[in-house]
Amino acid sequence: MGSKDHATRNRGSSPDKRIADIAARQHGLVRIQDLRAIGVSAAAASRRRARGLLHRVHRGVDAVGHVALSREARWLAAVFAAGKGAALSHLAAAEFWRLRGARGSITVVAPRRVRIEGVRVYRCNHLDPRDVTIRNGIPVTTVARTIVDLAEVLTVSQLTNVMYEAEHWNLLDLDAVRATAERLLGRHGIAVLEEAIDAHLKGSAGTKSDKEDEFHALLGDRVPKPIANVKVLGHEVDAFWPEFRLVVEVDGPGHERPRARRRDRSRDRDLRDAGYVVLRFTDVEIEQRPGTVRATLRSAMNGMPTG
Repeated sequence: MGSKDHATRNRGSSPDKRIADIAARQHGLVRIQDLRAIGVSAAAASRRRARGLLHRVHRGVDAVGHVALSREARWLAAVFAAGKGAALSHLAAAEFWRLRGARGSITVVAPRRVRIEGVRVYRCNHLDPRDVTIRNGIPVTTVARTIVDLAEVLTVSQLTNVMYEAEHWNLLDLDAVRATAERLLGRHGIAVLEEAIDAHLKGSAGTKSDKEDEFHALLGDRVPKPIANVKVLGHEVDAFWPEFRLVVEVDGPGHERPRARRRDRSRDRDLRDAGYVVLRFTDVEIEQRPGTVRATLRSAMNGMPTG
C-alpha cells in the first residue's frame, strides 16, 4: 500500500472505508478525483481493480465492489465521465423524470467534446445553471430544458406525449418551457416545440406507442396531420381530424380479445351515431400496406383525391 494510503489511514479511517463512504453517496461510484482526494494513488487504484474491489465503468469512473449497476448508477457514471458541468439530458433526462420510457443509449449534455462508450454526448458550450438541477444525487436538466432539448430529436406527437406525461406528474410549466426556449434562440426544434404546445393545449396526449408513431409517419405531406390521442365524446381516440369529423384507431393484437372488441364496437357506435367517421387500421396494415391506408384516409376526407 502506498505512502498516501498510509497517511489516509493515519487520519482515522482506512482508504477502503473512505472509498465505500464516497460510493454510498454516489450510487456505488467513485471518480479518479475522489480517490486522489483521499490519498489513493493511481497505482493503488489499479491494485484494487486487480483484486476486484474497483471495476472500471468509464474512463475515470469506477464502481465499488460489483458491476451490477442500477439505472441511476449508469446515468451518474455517464455524467461523471463527461466531466465538470455535464448533466443527464434529452431522452435519458426524460426517462429520469418519468416522461418517456427507456430508449437505448444514455444521453448527457456536456461543455466539452468527449467520447464515452454507450453514451450519446450533446455538446453545449455553456449550460445555464437555471437549466440544471440535482435530484437523487444526479445532475439532470430541468423538465423545461428537457422538453426544449427533446424538440430537436422527437416528432411533434412524441413531444406532445412528453408534455402529457409531465402534466400527469405535475411537472409541466409551459411558461418555464417558453422562457427556456427564448434563452436558446436558434434551436432547430423551436417549430416542433410550438406545434407540440399547441397540440397539448388542444387536449392531445401525443402518440403513446411505436405503432402510433408509424401511423403518423406514413401520413407524409399529402395527408393533413391529426390530433393524437384526444378525447371525442368522452372517448380517447388515437387520431382525430376535427375538420373532417374523422376518427382513426390503430389496433394492435390486444384489440382481438373479446372484451376489447366489445368495447371498441361500443365506442365506434357512439361516435358514428354522433356523425363521426370511424376507421380502424391494424398494425399489420400500417406496416405492410401504408399506401392503402393513405388512400383510405384521403377518400374519407371531404374533397380530397383518392389517387
